[in-house]
Amino acid sequence: MLLPEPGARLMDVSAPPAVFEGSLADVSLLVDKFCYHLPLYRQHQRLKDAGITLSRSTLANDTQRAIELLCPVYEAQWQHILQSKVLAMDETSIKAGRQQKGQIQATWYWPIYGEYDEICFTWSASRGSAHIKQQLEGFEGVLLSDGYAAYDRYAKNKTVTVVTDNGQRWNISPHLLSPVKDATEPQRPAGKKKERLR
Repeated sequence: MLLPEPGARLMDVSAPPAVFEGSLADVSLLVDKFCYHLPLYRQHQRLKDAGITLSRSTLANDTQRAIELLCPVYEAQWQHILQSKVLAMDETSIKAGRQQKGQIQATWYWPIYGEYDEICFTWSASRGSAHIKQQLEGFEGVLLSDGYAAYDRYAKNKTVTVVTDNGQRWNISPHLLSPVKDATEPQRPAGKKKERLR
């Protein structure tokens, strides 16, 4: 019970603007899913335990709507990353979707890290070089990778230097693929190497 002071009057404060028009959903849905890896079905159970009745499809739809709102931010960051002179790229498997009954399909995340401490994750159903080609279209510079052959296939017709984690360095230009330095050879001082990469 609220007992106001004598002479005081109650004020009605409007709610802050909603993330989605006509919805009470807020950013906690995305924070729980993407920061704390809490799947929607667990969020659904938690809401149900709190006495909130909501269909799981509503949660899925709100997640999709939020992703669509963030797409311009992702695209701007992605374009900024591609302006880097040095990129690091890797691929890691993730189970997503069903291959057939009882089997989850292996798919791939491809994190791409730029020189301004930005990272974007792209996704592909395959681990082939076609995804690398699509994502790095127009990129010219140094690509740091783990030596997976798909990176070399991507770079064969590009002006890109691929540096693998075993120290092998390839200068790649159209129709030319030649190793120029081995990990066992003496390295230049760090300052000179950094200048060369810029």
